[in-house]
Amino acid sequence: MYVPQFSRTLNVGSDGNCGFRVLSLFLFGDESEHAMLRAAICGHIADQGEKWMASLTVLDKDPKAYLRRKNMHELKSWMGTVELQAAAELLNIHVLVYEPSCSGSWKWRKHSPDYTKLGFRAHIDNTLTDGRPVVAYYLSGNHFRLIVP
Repeated sequence: MYVPQFSRTLNVGSDGNCGFRVLSLFLFGDESEHAMLRAAICGHIADQGEKWMASLTVLDKDPKAYLRRKNMHELKSWMGTVELQAAAELLNIHVLVYEPSCSGSWKWRKHSPDYTKLGFRAHIDNTLTDGRPVVAYYLSGNHFRLIVP
C-alpha cells in the first residue's frame, strides 16, 4: 500500500469554504478560485452524481436533491465526501484525506477519479503513482488544510 509522506500543512480561510479553498490553493497557487471550483463541482454532481451518490450518502439518492438539502451552491457550505469524489472525477486527480478514525487513530481516505471503475471502493493503493496529480487534505475537526510533501 502506498502511503503519502508529508512534512507540513498549509492553512486556508476557515469560513466554510475551506475544502474548496484547499483545492484552489493546490490547483492555482492561491485560494481565490474556490467559488469557481464549487460551481464546477456542483455542476458535475448534478449532471453525473447518480452513478455514485447511493454509495456515498444514505440520505439522498438524487444528486439535485442532495445539492439543495446541503445548500451546496451557497458559499460557506462545507465540502464533504460527495464533493471530494466529484472533484476527483471532474479534475481527474486523486484526492486524499488524512483524518481521525473512530478508534482515535489516523487514516487515509482516497477519492479516485476511477471510483466507478474500481467498484465503489475508497482505499489507498498503488494507483496513486499513475502519474495523475494527488491533492492531500488534512482534516482536523471540521477544517481542511492542504498537506505539503
